[in-house]
Amino acid sequence: KVLIQIPHFFRSIILYQEGIKGIKLADENFEEKRKKLVSELHEEQTRLKVLQEEANEIFLKAFGERVKELLGKNYYTIEEFSAISKIPQEELKTVLAGENAEKQTFTILEKICLGLNISYRDFFASEIFEEVYESEFFKSTKETE
Repeated sequence: KVLIQIPHFFRSIILYQEGIKGIKLADENFEEKRKKLVSELHEEQTRLKVLQEEANEIFLKAFGERVKELLGKNYYTIEEFSAISKIPQEELKTVLAGENAEKQTFTILEKICLGLNISYRDFFASEIFEEVYESEFFKSTKETE
């Protein structure tokens, strides 16, 4: 005779009236199911990490392309814009090449926008970034929201 059923993350615990010896698990395959769920979770985390790395690479390239586009529209050379924005030339070249995420900081974005006298919104308002937003990483994170 069932006394109470307690929902639990992986299983339901059913308490029987026979007392402490009578407590039985409703799911005999609990450990097997737990291992399967942990394995699936690990696989999903690995998949998302790969997708995130791909999205980061796409973003860095798009970021560099956008800076090139804006410098071209304003007829700036790397040397001129480096002086205006106070971004060292080598760092600016790295940004333009779409490389080295460590250098792609908010400070760099801020200096670029100040140097070009544009807002962050204007910087990102470009079709260049569409590929980033359409990447599998962004699609998969939207699905989980």
